[in-house]
Amino acid sequence: MSIRRPRNPWRVRLFSSDGPIHDSDRDFRSSQAAYDHVIAERQRTENGEGPVTTIRVLQWTDGDWALYERITPTRPAEKQGHDMSGIYDDGATYGPDPNATATDTPTDPIYDDGDTHGQSGTTVTTGRPDPS
Repeated sequence: MSIRRPRNPWRVRLFSSDGPIHDSDRDFRSSQAAYDHVIAERQRTENGEGPVTTIRVLQWTDGDWALYERITPTRPAEKQGHDMSGIYDDGATYGPDPNATATDTPTDPIYDDGDTHGQSGTTVTTGRPDPS
């Protein structure tokens, strides 16, 4: 007599720090559906809802449930540090100008005297009569 494969060969089992959560086993037809449930439980745990500390995904293999993956969601108290990104922001932009284009000519305000070097005092003749 052989054991038949169940209609729903994927199972998600939830655990708390006290062990398996009673009546938490949920069976699914596909791995996608099982992982949709895992994602929902992980988000609940990361938001501080519920006692879940471990999520196990099981797959029916060779006539028995076998561990497919063990997931440990991050609880809010376990998250690393705080967001420090705004503390040191002095408003200055460092590095290359993100809005610069390839045709921009860099200028140096210390040495730029406003004159076009090598052509000062040059008169250009266009061949047209002077309008004055």
